[in-house]
Amino acid sequence: KDVELVRLAELSSFFESVLTGVDPAVAQGEDTQLMAMILEDSAERVGAELSGQPDVEATVRAAMGKAYLSIGNTDGAEEQFQSAIELRSAALGPEDPSTLEAIQQLGTLLMTVERFDEAEPLLERAAQELPRALGPSNELALRAEGELATLRRKQGALDESEALHRDLLARWTEHHGATNPTTIKTLNNLAGVLEDKGDAAGACELFARAVELQRASNGELHPRALISLNNLGSALADLGRMDEATATVEEALALKKRVFAEGHPSLVLSYNNVAMMRRSLGQIDAALALFEEAAEMVDRTDTAASLNALRLRINHARTLSIAGDPESALGAYELCADLALERLGPDHQLTLLAESEAGWQLVVLGAPDEAEVFLENVLERIDGAVPGDVSRRAAARIRAGIVRKELGKPEEARAVLQEGLDLLSGPSGSKVPAGDWRLVARQALAEL
Repeated sequence: KDVELVRLAELSSFFESVLTGVDPAVAQGEDTQLMAMILEDSAERVGAELSGQPDVEATVRAAMGKAYLSIGNTDGAEEQFQSAIELRSAALGPEDPSTLEAIQQLGTLLMTVERFDEAEPLLERAAQELPRALGPSNELALRAEGELATLRRKQGALDESEALHRDLLARWTEHHGATNPTTIKTLNNLAGVLEDKGDAAGACELFARAVELQRASNGELHPRALISLNNLGSALADLGRMDEATATVEEALALKKRVFAEGHPSLVLSYNNVAMMRRSLGQIDAALALFEEAAEMVDRTDTAASLNALRLRINHARTLSIAGDPESALGAYELCADLALERLGPDHQLTLLAESEAGWQLVVLGAPDEAEVFLENVLERIDGAVPGDVSRRAAARIRAGIVRKELGKPEEARAVLQEGLDLLSGPSGSKVPAGDWRLVARQALAEL
């Protein structure tokens, strides 16, 4: 029996070492598409090789989940994390720290793909129970609390998220040191919260420190160093330091091309950021070239419907519209709407955004009958999909009102335009910067 246990331990260690090589942090510059093939082969083998050893199999499947996530395959990661939870719950019990760790990993994945309602109970459970089981200074417990703090940021609870991140940063630094990888990650995440709150100077300072620490600890090609570098570029842009910002995001993109596989979400994000930077500088042709290069990349790597790829496509379509090519912009929006509908469902904000923009392009092209189909469908679903986003809810009404006006429906147009204005004039709407939609609505009402 002892010999068999040793064999299983060695087999588990072997699988984990192979899967660790899939992570771009380890396989720097190597072909991570080949690593994906290793994962697929491992997924087929692990059940047979570790049959009857649920704890060992769960360890390997959790490692596989992290490896899938590191190369951007969120579907594969979700399947492996779910299997790890089921195996560990059966073998060790639902309250065991190993089970709770797998629950946290699945919650983090669901947060990454913006399934926040599903992620929240998992991350809350892990953040509450792991500190009780392991102590408040334990690394697993602190990581679980950190993931919940990140979720609060994504949910828009910025004050709560900032407080959680500051407390975590102090505890990580005290118990595990300033150069611990997760201490630096927490520093980066706190900087992101500050940026969201409009403190670009504070964010810039913390992002720069995170880049310095990451590079000193892990080298310039470590994925977290690249993420912090890209974030630093965005913060510099917020400060209006556009030359530095452009150079920084372009450096991040060049380095990511050496580390990540084509189509990886982090690489797509950098393409999008550099292209948007070029667009903001009025360099429309350069922006379009980057968008088109990235779109070709995601098409050939079968990642066209990932969240970052869909955001990139929407920004590409907007840039085509700015460039005076509404027909191409319409086609790009319609493609994005189809991909988002298939991948994310009818009520996801990206699906609604793409449909709304496609409808508006039809207005620009003088086709209000066709535009009405898109915009009325969006109007029916927008309140339930994004109840807290006053700006988008108001824009949906104002766009629908413009189309109704163009189609000779003055009373219906007047009602929905006024609804849009009322939203922007209410307590929540007062937080939305005054802009074009108010002017558009008032002008349309005046014409009516």
